[in-house]
Amino acid sequence: MSLRPPRQAAPPPRAPLPLHAMLPEIAGYGAFGLGYIVYLTFLSAWMTEQGAGAPGIAGTWVLLGLCLCVSPFVWRPVFARFRGGLPLALILACIAAGSALPVLWAGPLAAPVSAAIFGLSVFMAPGAVTNFARHNLPAEAWGRAISLFTVVFAVAQTVGPWAAGHLGDATGDIGAGLLAAALVLACGAGAALLQRPLRG
Repeated sequence: MSLRPPRQAAPPPRAPLPLHAMLPEIAGYGAFGLGYIVYLTFLSAWMTEQGAGAPGIAGTWVLLGLCLCVSPFVWRPVFARFRGGLPLALILACIAAGSALPVLWAGPLAAPVSAAIFGLSVFMAPGAVTNFARHNLPAEAWGRAISLFTVVFAVAQTVGPWAAGHLGDATGDIGAGLLAAALVLACGAGAALLQRPLRG
């Protein structure tokens, strides 16, 4: 009588991620990593350059933080309704508007309004790609998809401040970096808008 344990069947091979079909969402999320960090890195320097005092800068950051806290409640209905790239596209468009606003609008309300729009949107981008993965991929692929999005984001986030800093040094204007980030985010919104729900 053999004492060997019975052989277990080999697990079925995992289906690869449909990378080609996911490219618009991946490109949009890469643009998010490139662009959002510029605002967080240079906002205080920009406000200081415009003559804002410490209370105004601190108040702007407090407002941004409060908006971050309520942002999940704002975007939850959008995540529940749409399976494609529209949630990420809308979020990136809002981040782009928030990034460009303090440069394009010379007024005392520019920074607070910008911080409110930015804060209500910026940390919802990870939720948008997670929502996309959960709606469009089988459960066993969620981890791989989110890992891929995270790697793309991490690489882009490293490049964004470096590029914006060089642009600011070259032009002598921090606002140029904010506008460039807004343009990148707007392009990312356009890319994400092309993302359709995956079949199957």
